[in-house]
Amino acid sequence: MIVLEPREHFFSTLIGLELQKELLKKMWESAQLPHTLLFAGPPLVGKRSLAFALSKYINCDTARAKTTTCTCRSCTLISRGIHPDIFVVEPTGATQTIQIDQLREVQEIANIAPIEARRKIIIFMNAEQMNPSAANSALKLLEEPPSYLLLILVSPQPHRLLPTVKSRCTQITLTPSTEEEIERWLIENLDISDVTARLASAFSAGIPGMALELARRNYIGRRDLLLRELDYLLNSGFPALFSVADELAKRFNKKEITELLLGWFRDILVSQYYPESPELLINKDAVNDIERLAQHYSPHALFKAIKELLATHTLTQRIINKRLLPLVLFLRLGKSLKTT
Repeated sequence: MIVLEPREHFFSTLIGLELQKELLKKMWESAQLPHTLLFAGPPLVGKRSLAFALSKYINCDTARAKTTTCTCRSCTLISRGIHPDIFVVEPTGATQTIQIDQLREVQEIANIAPIEARRKIIIFMNAEQMNPSAANSALKLLEEPPSYLLLILVSPQPHRLLPTVKSRCTQITLTPSTEEEIERWLIENLDISDVTARLASAFSAGIPGMALELARRNYIGRRDLLLRELDYLLNSGFPALFSVADELAKRFNKKEITELLLGWFRDILVSQYYPESPELLINKDAVNDIERLAQHYSPHALFKAIKELLATHTLTQRIINKRLLPLVLFLRLGKSLKTT
């Protein structure tokens, strides 16, 4: 199994992002790379990995990092997180914010020329988490950075940055990869079946990190466990509700339950409307079960169930009690699936 940490990546090991990589390469080679970059995009899409890959591309001792992986001193130190000229700033403390004391330290670091690197690089992870004092301090650095300094702000929510901070950054937006790219990468790099890779890529929404998490979590086994609990509940009725909710709360996170069931009921609907096109299914390993259920439930019942799943999915951020979410969900689902 070959799974790289973000700081271990090179341009050549990143999934997709071809336009973004080519843009950064051209800006650097033409001496037009801005002093401040903002890498924006959804969580787990590869923003951190791209920041470290760019650091290696710029500072590689041998230029091998421009086309492949490299084990030179500079690239090795970056991969290990101990390069003397590459610094990472992350939210800390109970509030999980980037604080003014951290920015004071950054200011001191920024005023010292690189020891080994071509460019000193400071990477702000989750930059939108700067508290107001830290953001104002960062603004001073963004306005007049030293010529040798590159600042990279990484943020899944760039709209939360101070407008004055954001306006001084050149934004590079990272977009999801294709399912085919992710599926191929999972098969080539992880010791998993083709079916698991296909399902993980289908549910990943094009986000490599999400696909990796799904593949590691044994998607098929967890899906089947969830479906057995749902089947038990539908056959046993209300008395089984609390025991099922307890079991699911122990084994699943809140979002995972709704995500797995959305894919499952979506496939049943697809099978009803396009019975001759099993290639459209996400859960291709369970075609027989899906076709059987497509004969059992009415389209109206399935649409109601999906509507309830979507409504419950939006509650996952607001419902704190893990046991409460499956209780709410299965009360709604049970009623929906009895609709004829």
